Amino acid sequence: MQLSDTHLCADKNESLQDVATWETLTNVLSHSTSKFPHADLYVVTGDLSHDGSARSYRNMKDLFADVEKTFYVIPGNHDDLQKILSVLLSENTRLKRYIDLGAWRIVFVNSQVQGEEFGFVKSPEIRNIRKKRGSDGQNILVCMHHPPVALGSHWIDKSRLRNAMELINAIEETAGTKVLVWGHAHQEYAATRNGLIMLGAPSTCAQFKPGTDGFELDHIAPGYRAIRLYDNGTVESEVVRVDQREGIKEA
Repeated sequence: MQLSDTHLCADKNESLQDVATWETLTNVLSHSTSKFPHADLYVVTGDLSHDGSARSYRNMKDLFADVEKTFYVIPGNHDDLQKILSVLLSENTRLKRYIDLGAWRIVFVNSQVQGEEFGFVKSPEIRNIRKKRGSDGQNILVCMHHPPVALGSHWIDKSRLRNAMELINAIEETAGTKVLVWGHAHQEYAATRNGLIMLGAPSTCAQFKPGTDGFELDHIAPGYRAIRLYDNGTVESEVVRVDQREGIKEA
């Protein structure tokens, strides 16, 4: 399961663009655990917090503690990495470089640039992908916060990953099926480039309208991405929307 851009605040009643982020995350998490009870793990691809407060990470920690799943978190541009390390991490909420899951290696990349909205992957992270790509034929899923490609929204594209081709080239050197997932844009995305499957996730709170020059909200429900990884390299993915007013709607 991929959750992204949860934007929690110290005050659970705070909203982002009139969307109650605590409430929507709670609803999305409840829905995903009910619809996919056998999911192996959750990846939360950045902007865990909106205000970077210790309390916001404590709120997330408490919420995840009640779920019998393991959550792997990645910092986004809104996050405070030191507070993630000191407050959020627990037995079931982890910050790792990579894990192995069957025939897959899942690599977690930190694209955060402190104090900036745009992303950049440092050389050690690139080397980690090449070093940690596993045995010949092993499939790889790379998870990060910033989009590596232009999405067609000028204001979002300005803050995408600055050294995307360096990262993509490192991934494309690996054997087996290759998948790259991200958040940040608050909108879904799916494409394939030279065999690399690229997937962007919606936010668990406010959604941003695709294809706009300036900031514009998209009035569709929050959601999450479900990804199924098979040992033979097959990948299945779907975005599930959780309508807060009219029940559950899938896309």
